[in-house]
Amino acid sequence: MKQEENTKTNHWHGTDDNCRLSDYRRLKTKILDLHDKRYMGANIHGAHKENMAARKQLVDVMFKRFDADNDGQIDAGELSQVIKQEGLSKDVSECTLFDLLKYNDVDDDEHLTKDEFYTAFDVYLLTLPDGQEVSVTTVTVGQSVVLTCAIAGERRPPILWKRNRQYLNSLNLEDINVRPSDFFGLRMDKWVQGT
Repeated sequence: MKQEENTKTNHWHGTDDNCRLSDYRRLKTKILDLHDKRYMGANIHGAHKENMAARKQLVDVMFKRFDADNDGQIDAGELSQVIKQEGLSKDVSECTLFDLLKYNDVDDDEHLTKDEFYTAFDVYLLTLPDGQEVSVTTVTVGQSVVLTCAIAGERRPPILWKRNRQYLNSLNLEDINVRPSDFFGLRMDKWVQGT
């Protein structure tokens, strides 16, 4: 009996491991767009792509639809129902809705909580104190500087720092130290003056 359950679990999870992360991201975008088109009003259609409040609203609608028994979590059986109801099947990629469990069931209990569902669809609940949207820091070449981000909240995405439309995080400068998620230290002498 236990072996049969494991086989069933592996089937539900889509653990054939043919679902690549890039295909999984495309699947999630497709699911968001499909549900946006079918269940959201025309006045906010597409808003989830740029507006976090609209994305959260859409993901809340999806969670409510997916959670058929209203127990606050989504299991493989409920995902199976959504696949059937929405006519979702494998298209070009090897990914299915079951891969939500594979990639986002953090505690491996074979259910997705609302928080895990938010994480799957990149819903971040963040706040920024008034007046801290932009902060200008002037530093002399050769001095060190520490940049901080005042955004607070759960499940913060990585902070990306830019200077003159170039991401600082991706520069291979010796003196850049990325500290726990919101601090960024660097020495200005590694930059070309005048840029």
